[in-house]
Amino acid sequence: MAKKTKKNEKKYIYIIPAVLWMIFIFYMSSRTGDDSSAVSNPMTDFIVGLFQKVRNDSAPVVDRMTGVVEIMVRKGAHMTEYGILLALLALAVRKAGGRMASAGVYIWSVVITFVYACSDEIHQLFVADRAGRGTDVLIDMCGALAALLIIWGSKSTRGRIIMGFVIGIVLVAAVMFLFLWPF
Repeated sequence: MAKKTKKNEKKYIYIIPAVLWMIFIFYMSSRTGDDSSAVSNPMTDFIVGLFQKVRNDSAPVVDRMTGVVEIMVRKGAHMTEYGILLALLALAVRKAGGRMASAGVYIWSVVITFVYACSDEIHQLFVADRAGRGTDVLIDMCGALAALLIIWGSKSTRGRIIMGFVIGIVLVAAVMFLFLWPF
Protein backbone atom coordinates (compact mmCIF):
# COMPACT_ATOMS: atom_id res chain seq x y z
CA MET A 1 0.00 0.00 0.00
CA ALA A 2 2.79 2.42 0.88
CA LYS A 3 4.45 1.78 -2.48
CA LYS A 4 1.29 2.74 -4.40
CA THR A 5 0.93 5.98 -2.41
CA LYS A 6 4.55 6.90 -3.13
CA LYS A 7 3.98 6.25 -6.85
CA ASN A 8 0.87 8.46 -6.79
CA GLU A 9 2.86 11.23 -5.12
CA LYS A 10 5.62 10.97 -7.76
CA LYS A 11 3.28 11.58 -10.68
CA TYR A 12 2.41 15.05 -9.36
CA ILE A 13 6.06 16.13 -9.52
CA TYR A 14 5.49 16.78 -13.24
CA ILE A 15 3.15 19.65 -12.37
CA ILE A 16 6.01 21.66 -10.82
CA PRO A 17 7.76 22.62 -14.11
CA ALA A 18 4.46 23.81 -15.60
CA VAL A 19 3.70 25.92 -12.53
CA LEU A 20 7.24 27.34 -12.51
CA TRP A 21 6.87 28.24 -16.20
CA MET A 22 3.56 29.96 -15.46
CA ILE A 23 5.31 31.96 -12.73
CA PHE A 24 8.01 32.92 -15.25
CA ILE A 25 5.37 34.10 -17.75
CA PHE A 26 3.63 36.07 -14.99
CA TYR A 27 6.96 37.67 -14.03
CA MET A 28 7.73 38.62 -17.64
CA SER A 29 4.24 40.10 -18.01
CA SER A 30 4.72 42.09 -14.80
CA ARG A 31 7.59 44.03 -16.31
CA THR A 32 6.84 47.52 -17.61
CA GLY A 33 6.94 48.28 -21.30
CA ASP A 34 10.43 49.78 -20.95
CA ASP A 35 11.72 46.72 -19.07
CA SER A 36 10.21 44.44 -21.68
CA SER A 37 11.86 46.45 -24.46
CA ALA A 38 15.20 46.21 -22.65
CA VAL A 39 14.95 42.44 -22.99
CA SER A 40 13.86 42.30 -26.64
CA ASN A 41 15.84 45.26 -28.06
CA PRO A 42 19.29 43.60 -27.90
CA MET A 43 17.97 40.63 -29.90
CA THR A 44 16.29 42.98 -32.38
CA ASP A 45 19.47 45.02 -32.76
CA PHE A 46 21.53 41.86 -33.26
CA ILE A 47 19.23 40.53 -36.00
CA VAL A 48 19.00 43.87 -37.80
CA GLY A 49 22.78 44.26 -37.54
CA LEU A 50 23.31 40.86 -39.16
CA PHE A 51 21.04 41.67 -42.07
CA GLN A 52 22.47 45.16 -42.50
CA LYS A 53 25.90 43.67 -43.11
CA VAL A 54 24.42 42.30 -46.34
CA ARG A 55 21.66 44.83 -47.11
CA ASN A 56 23.46 48.07 -46.21
CA ASP A 57 20.24 50.15 -46.13
CA SER A 58 19.77 53.84 -45.41
CA ALA A 59 18.81 54.99 -41.88
CA PRO A 60 15.03 55.32 -42.57
CA VAL A 61 14.94 51.82 -44.06
CA VAL A 62 16.89 50.43 -41.09
CA ASP A 63 14.35 52.07 -38.75
CA ARG A 64 11.44 50.43 -40.60
CA MET A 65 13.23 47.08 -40.62
CA THR A 66 13.92 47.43 -36.89
CA GLY A 67 10.21 47.97 -36.25
CA VAL A 68 9.29 44.82 -38.18
CA VAL A 69 12.01 42.72 -36.53
CA GLU A 70 10.98 44.01 -33.09
CA ILE A 71 7.43 42.77 -33.69
CA MET A 72 8.77 39.42 -34.93
CA VAL A 73 10.99 39.04 -31.84
CA ARG A 74 8.25 40.04 -29.38
CA LYS A 75 5.53 37.91 -30.93
CA GLY A 76 7.98 35.06 -31.42
CA ALA A 77 8.69 35.24 -27.68
CA HIS A 78 4.95 35.01 -26.98
CA MET A 79 4.65 31.95 -29.21
CA THR A 80 7.70 30.31 -27.64
CA GLU A 81 6.51 30.94 -24.07
CA TYR A 82 3.15 29.38 -24.72
CA GLY A 83 4.54 26.55 -26.84
CA ILE A 84 6.74 25.57 -23.90
CA LEU A 85 3.80 25.96 -21.53
CA LEU A 86 1.64 23.62 -23.61
CA ALA A 87 4.43 21.01 -23.75
CA LEU A 88 4.93 21.18 -19.97
CA LEU A 89 1.18 20.99 -19.35
CA ALA A 90 0.83 18.03 -21.70
CA LEU A 91 3.48 16.18 -19.71
CA ALA A 92 1.88 17.14 -16.39
CA VAL A 93 -1.63 16.18 -17.48
CA ARG A 94 -0.38 12.90 -18.98
CA LYS A 95 1.45 11.91 -15.79
CA ALA A 96 -1.13 13.18 -13.29
CA GLY A 97 -4.17 12.27 -15.38
CA GLY A 98 -3.86 8.55 -14.82
CA ARG A 99 -5.28 6.60 -17.74
CA MET A 100 -6.56 9.63 -19.64
CA ALA A 101 -6.63 9.16 -23.40
CA SER A 102 -4.13 11.15 -25.49
CA ALA A 103 -6.91 13.29 -26.94
CA GLY A 104 -8.02 14.22 -23.42
CA VAL A 105 -4.46 15.10 -22.44
CA TYR A 106 -4.10 17.44 -25.41
CA ILE A 107 -7.55 18.98 -25.02
CA TRP A 108 -6.95 19.74 -21.34
CA SER A 109 -3.49 21.11 -22.11
CA VAL A 110 -4.89 23.44 -24.78
CA VAL A 111 -7.75 24.57 -22.52
CA ILE A 112 -5.44 25.33 -19.60
CA THR A 113 -3.01 27.15 -21.90
CA PHE A 114 -5.84 29.22 -23.38
CA VAL A 115 -7.22 30.16 -19.95
CA TYR A 116 -3.75 31.12 -18.77
CA ALA A 117 -3.12 33.21 -21.92
CA CYS A 118 -6.39 35.07 -21.30
CA SER A 119 -5.56 35.65 -17.64
CA ASP A 120 -2.08 36.86 -18.63
CA GLU A 121 -3.52 39.48 -20.98
CA ILE A 122 -5.93 40.64 -18.25
CA HIS A 123 -2.94 40.87 -15.90
CA GLN A 124 -1.11 43.09 -18.40
CA LEU A 125 -3.97 45.62 -18.25
CA PHE A 126 -2.69 46.52 -14.78
CA VAL A 127 1.00 46.86 -15.72
CA ALA A 128 2.48 50.25 -16.72
CA ASP A 129 3.05 50.68 -20.46
CA ARG A 130 1.52 47.28 -21.20
CA ALA A 131 -1.81 46.35 -22.74
CA GLY A 132 -3.93 43.24 -22.72
CA ARG A 133 -4.79 42.27 -26.27
CA GLY A 134 -6.96 39.57 -27.72
CA THR A 135 -4.55 39.32 -30.63
CA ASP A 136 -1.81 38.34 -28.19
CA VAL A 137 -3.98 35.49 -26.93
CA LEU A 138 -4.30 34.33 -30.55
CA ILE A 139 -0.53 34.58 -31.00
CA ASP A 140 0.01 32.68 -27.74
CA MET A 141 -2.33 29.95 -28.93
CA CYS A 142 -0.54 29.75 -32.29
CA GLY A 143 2.61 28.95 -30.35
CA ALA A 144 0.74 26.39 -28.27
CA LEU A 145 -0.76 24.75 -31.34
CA ALA A 146 2.63 24.72 -33.06
CA ALA A 147 4.02 22.89 -30.02
CA LEU A 148 1.10 20.48 -30.18
CA LEU A 149 1.84 19.75 -33.84
CA ILE A 150 5.50 19.18 -33.00
CA ILE A 151 4.53 16.79 -30.20
CA TRP A 152 2.19 14.87 -32.50
CA GLY A 153 4.70 14.94 -35.34
CA SER A 154 7.55 13.67 -33.18
CA LYS A 155 5.80 10.37 -32.51
CA SER A 156 7.08 8.78 -35.73
CA THR A 157 10.10 9.06 -37.97
CA ARG A 158 7.92 10.27 -40.81
CA GLY A 159 6.37 12.90 -38.55
CA ARG A 160 9.80 14.08 -37.36
CA ILE A 161 10.93 14.47 -40.97
CA ILE A 162 7.80 16.42 -41.90
CA MET A 163 8.05 18.65 -38.81
CA GLY A 164 11.73 19.34 -39.49
CA PHE A 165 10.91 20.20 -43.08
CA VAL A 166 8.08 22.56 -42.08
CA ILE A 167 10.20 24.29 -39.42
CA GLY A 168 13.01 24.64 -41.95
CA ILE A 169 10.68 26.21 -44.51
CA VAL A 170 9.35 28.70 -41.95
CA LEU A 171 12.87 29.72 -40.89
CA VAL A 172 14.08 30.06 -44.48
CA ALA A 173 10.98 32.13 -45.33
CA ALA A 174 11.65 34.48 -42.38
CA VAL A 175 15.29 34.92 -43.41
CA MET A 176 14.39 35.49 -47.05
CA PHE A 177 11.75 38.03 -46.00
CA LEU A 178 14.33 40.01 -44.04
CA PHE A 179 16.85 39.83 -46.90
CA LEU A 180 14.50 40.70 -49.75
CA TRP A 181 11.66 42.84 -48.40
CA PRO A 182 11.95 46.51 -49.44
CA PHE A 183 11.38 48.05 -46.04
